Amino acid sequence: MTTPIAGPAKPVHDLAAIHQAAAVGHVRWQDSVNDDLHLYEYSVDDVLDCLQALCLPHFSKTLDYNDGKGPFDVYKLPWHHFIPSQKRKRWDMLYIKIKVTKNGQAAFMLSFHPS
Repeated sequence: MTTPIAGPAKPVHDLAAIHQAAAVGHVRWQDSVNDDLHLYEYSVDDVLDCLQALCLPHFSKTLDYNDGKGPFDVYKLPWHHFIPSQKRKRWDMLYIKIKVTKNGQAAFMLSFHPS
């Protein structure tokens, strides 16, 4: 069961830590994110660029799955993305669910896809 965390509309995880993790490539994600990256034609570099572009106004909510692995912050990021197979750009509203790992040196994503 997913539980939204009540309180002020601010992320639980330090956005600067997410930026830093993305800047040095210390971002991991669950396997299903790979499927979405392939389907929507996002590269690893695209993901890292998107994470570095996140700002507080992109923050949507914090979710906790009550499984000891969360909470995760949810961001909605408008992104102008080049689609190689179509040789054109499109605007995506990306849904990104992410947290900073316990050591504060990396980030872990549960979701990265257009909403």
